[in-house]
Amino acid sequence: MKFGEMCGPLQLYVLICLISLVLQLHNTYTTKSLSWVNQNKTAILIAIVFNFVLFVFWGRVILSLCKTNNKGMAWVLIFAPVVMSLLV
Repeated sequence: MKFGEMCGPLQLYVLICLISLVLQLHNTYTTKSLSWVNQNKTAILIAIVFNFVLFVFWGRVILSLCKTNNKGMAWVLIFAPVVMSLLV
């Protein structure tokens, strides 16, 4: 699916997720020593895979809500992962 074909809530969610991923990687590689990064490559890869799976799951949910004309609920779900990450 092309970015322009996505509904508004899904477009915003994709942008938030991509920015979040870039910031997480930047933070990991600038605040940790290279030896720490080399020792924890597996943990970093698992975190990236987990974030990707979560991104795809929420994206599918938001897309299905948009297709069933529940855009209001889709807007609410966009910010649910953000709120959950702030609480954790």
